[in-house]
Parts: sequence; C-alpha cells; structure tokens
Amino acid sequence: MINRSFQDNRRDRFTLDREAKTMTIDEAISNLAELSETLHYYHSATMKEAIKLGIEALKQHRALRRINPISQEPLLPGETEE
Repeated sequence: MINRSFQDNRRDRFTLDREAKTMTIDEAISNLAELSETLHYYHSATMKEAIKLGIEALKQHRALRRINPISQEPLLPGETEE
C-alpha cells in the first residue's frame, strides 16, 4: 500500500509539473544545458549524450523556424511563443 501511494504521488507531481510550466525553445535549451552541467559523475554517459542531442535538436528546430517564419508549424508540447 505504501508503494501504491508513492506511485500516486509521483504521478500527481509529474502531472502538475507538466501542466504548470511552459517555456520558449531558448528557455528549454538553457534548462537542458544547466541540467547537463549539474549531472554528477555517477550519471550515465548515455544520459548526458541524450541531453546534448535534445539541445542540438531544439537549436536546429529554432533555426528552421527562423529561416521559414511563414511556416504554420504548431508549437511543441509545453512550448510558448517567443
């Protein structure tokens, strides 16, 4: 029963965090860069590489939007307009 309660709390916290915060692509890049810098040595190299990949993907997405501002692409989940 304790485990079930713990899982419910984690799910509720995730839902609240997901709904509460939206950000621009620049803010997301900044947050991911900060996360990457604060990971400790015991975090896997795979995790750090995944964060770097996410940063680069966001940078490319941002660049493509700037090249083609006429595009009517929807915002990414959790993204706000700049």
